[in-house]
Amino acid sequence: MKISKNLVKKKNKKNKKKQKKIVKNNVDLVAEKISFILDKADLKLIKNIVTILTPKIALRICNQTSDIEDSGGLNDPKEPTRRLSRFESFLYLIENDSSISENKKDQVSNPDVQKKYKL
Repeated sequence: MKISKNLVKKKNKKNKKKQKKIVKNNVDLVAEKISFILDKADLKLIKNIVTILTPKIALRICNQTSDIEDSGGLNDPKEPTRRLSRFESFLYLIENDSSISENKKDQVSNPDVQKKYKL
């Protein structure tokens, strides 16, 4: 009995490691895709955003960003004569999405992101 319990524990540990690798690879692939769609924005920053939001939510918002850009883009709410870049539109949609928790929004909109993209 002890041997079988040890085997089960080892298998569970291996499965957890495999699942973490799959999730990490999924985050990397989604981040690369989003980076390409958003005109090669900073890949490391996008990986962090995808990790915070989950790949599914990040892809949904990226698709919304593409739809908006295809129909003319977004104007800056603070300065209406200025048009937002793709990445700025992406961040704007994250900040105004009601399905994303305030905690996740705070993590995404940390001061480093705001300084780098002048938001």
